[in-house]
Amino acid sequence: PRFAPLRQVLRVLQMLTATLHCLPSLHCQLGVIAGLVATLALSIVFGGAFFYRLLRAQPSKPRVIGRMKADLKEFGWTMSDDEIWLMYCEMIVIGLQHLIGGFLILPALLGLGDPAVAHKLAMVGALSEVAYDAWDIARVLYKHCVQGNLPGGRQALVFMLLHHQLSIALVLPMNVHYSTNRAYLHSVFNLMGAGGFALFVSHAGQMLDLRTRRDLLAMRALSTAMFVVMLYTRVLAFAPLSVALLRTVWRDDARAIFCVGVVALSAMAGFNAMILPSTYRRMVKFYRIDPPPPPSEADVQQPDRTDAPAAPQRLARAESNGTLAVQPRELFVLADAPAAADRAAERGGG
Repeated sequence: PRFAPLRQVLRVLQMLTATLHCLPSLHCQLGVIAGLVATLALSIVFGGAFFYRLLRAQPSKPRVIGRMKADLKEFGWTMSDDEIWLMYCEMIVIGLQHLIGGFLILPALLGLGDPAVAHKLAMVGALSEVAYDAWDIARVLYKHCVQGNLPGGRQALVFMLLHHQLSIALVLPMNVHYSTNRAYLHSVFNLMGAGGFALFVSHAGQMLDLRTRRDLLAMRALSTAMFVVMLYTRVLAFAPLSVALLRTVWRDDARAIFCVGVVALSAMAGFNAMILPSTYRRMVKFYRIDPPPPPSEADVQQPDRTDAPAAPQRLARAESNGTLAVQPRELFVLADAPAAADRAAERGGG
């Protein structure tokens, strides 16, 4: 009896080994997707609840909720504070899923280890993206069609379908016929890695206090890194890799896959065209905000007399000297409403 847990672990390992051996057959991939959907759904539900409780006392929570609410309002979406905070916590789990799936593709992409095992791990990594997309589409359709309370309504539904259609349409046939194709592996790694990176950069940025010089500079660095990654993965690499994939499929006379690929990649290009300008505007916005000046010698030498009014006094002095491009009131609002940053930047920094 004391070896029963070990036997269970061995059985699980045997099942995983058998699953890897049966790839890339279509029926095996469908079974893997079903298992991954169940695992991912449970991970998001319980992981989101775990982070919800773990982070509920964070001082930055009101700031995060305010910023996310303002971002959602740009799309016409409205959610309660609790719903926004739960979504923020669930996205931590989703970001981890994207990063893990991307790392599973790396051995095959870099030529590490046994090629047969590496390419089957890459297939599992790609299927994890299909599993997430299938789960998210099912969730969105249920909220829209059954509950009738999807934030954003039809606009959000179309946005999600554009976002998820590429993996749903192409990963299964590509895994069956082109699982060792380098352009395919590179494409899947870019999309998953960029997605995970963007999620965590966004989470880190939401917690920053833009009233401080350090956090504003950190936000500039994060937004610049996100734009560079998105520019590379969504344009500079996406276009040539897509062309290489379509040329390979056309050369092999796989007309059905070619037609599906043209439609799916074109839709993905449209999605990229939607998010890249937004990422650029976000980066530029933070460069148009002048950072607060560092504390003066008087502030440093007399800390007891500057506890409460120090920041407003420094902002007032900076404004009178012409070194601050936005009004003090607007600078404090930046922490909770990105839209205020745009207005302030247009008046003072544009």
